[in-house]
Amino acid sequence: VTGVAKAKKGAAVTFEPVKGGAAETIAADVVLVATGRRPYADSLGLKEAGVEVDERGRVKTDGHLRTNVPG
Repeated sequence: VTGVAKAKKGAAVTFEPVKGGAAETIAADVVLVATGRRPYADSLGLKEAGVEVDERGRVKTDGHLRTNVPG
Protein backbone atom coordinates (compact mmCIF):
# COMPACT_ATOMS: atom_id res chain seq x y z
CA VAL A 1 0.00 0.00 0.00
CA THR A 2 1.48 3.30 -1.07
CA GLY A 3 -1.33 5.61 -0.08
CA VAL A 4 -4.76 6.02 1.43
CA ALA A 5 -6.94 9.07 0.82
CA LYS A 6 -10.33 10.00 2.20
CA ALA A 7 -13.04 9.61 -0.43
CA LYS A 8 -16.66 10.72 -0.56
CA LYS A 9 -17.69 7.27 0.71
CA GLY A 10 -14.86 5.52 2.53
CA ALA A 11 -11.31 5.63 1.22
CA ALA A 12 -9.23 5.35 -1.94
CA VAL A 13 -6.38 2.88 -1.43
CA THR A 14 -3.40 2.97 -3.80
CA PHE A 15 -1.01 0.03 -3.97
CA GLU A 16 1.80 -1.36 -6.10
CA PRO A 17 1.87 -5.11 -6.82
CA VAL A 18 4.69 -6.96 -5.03
CA LYS A 19 5.66 -8.71 -8.28
CA GLY A 20 5.87 -5.40 -10.16
CA GLY A 21 3.52 -3.57 -12.43
CA ALA A 22 1.56 -0.36 -12.40
CA ALA A 23 0.11 1.13 -9.23
CA GLU A 24 -3.63 0.67 -8.80
CA THR A 25 -6.24 2.52 -6.77
CA ILE A 26 -9.33 0.81 -5.37
CA ALA A 27 -12.31 2.09 -3.41
CA ALA A 28 -12.75 0.76 0.12
CA ASP A 29 -15.51 1.14 2.68
CA VAL A 30 -13.00 1.03 5.54
CA VAL A 31 -9.25 0.63 6.02
CA LEU A 32 -7.82 -1.51 8.82
CA VAL A 33 -4.23 -0.84 9.81
CA ALA A 34 -2.59 -3.63 11.78
CA THR A 35 1.13 -2.96 11.53
CA GLY A 36 3.28 -5.79 12.80
CA ARG A 37 0.35 -8.12 13.44
CA ARG A 38 0.57 -11.77 12.52
CA PRO A 39 -2.42 -13.54 10.98
CA TYR A 40 -4.62 -15.14 13.64
CA ALA A 41 -6.35 -17.74 11.51
CA ASP A 42 -5.44 -21.02 13.23
CA SER A 43 -8.94 -21.52 14.62
CA LEU A 44 -10.77 -20.65 11.39
CA GLY A 45 -10.54 -24.15 9.89
CA LEU A 46 -8.86 -22.95 6.70
CA LYS A 47 -7.02 -26.24 6.15
CA GLU A 48 -10.24 -28.23 6.56
CA ALA A 49 -11.99 -25.90 4.10
CA GLY A 50 -9.16 -26.31 1.59
CA VAL A 51 -8.13 -22.65 1.67
CA GLU A 52 -4.46 -22.20 0.75
CA VAL A 53 -2.18 -20.05 2.91
CA ASP A 54 1.38 -18.90 2.26
CA GLU A 55 4.48 -19.58 4.36
CA ARG A 56 3.59 -16.64 6.64
CA GLY A 57 0.04 -17.87 7.28
CA ARG A 58 -1.65 -15.33 5.02
CA VAL A 59 -4.61 -16.45 2.91
CA LYS A 60 -3.56 -16.71 -0.74
CA THR A 61 -5.71 -14.72 -3.16
CA ASP A 62 -5.70 -13.98 -6.88
CA GLY A 63 -5.83 -10.60 -8.64
CA HIS A 64 -9.52 -10.29 -7.73
CA LEU A 65 -8.88 -11.16 -4.04
CA ARG A 66 -10.51 -14.59 -4.44
CA THR A 67 -9.19 -17.63 -2.59
CA ASN A 68 -8.62 -20.97 -4.30
CA VAL A 69 -12.00 -22.20 -2.99
CA PRO A 70 -14.98 -21.34 -5.23
CA GLY A 71 -17.97 -19.59 -3.69
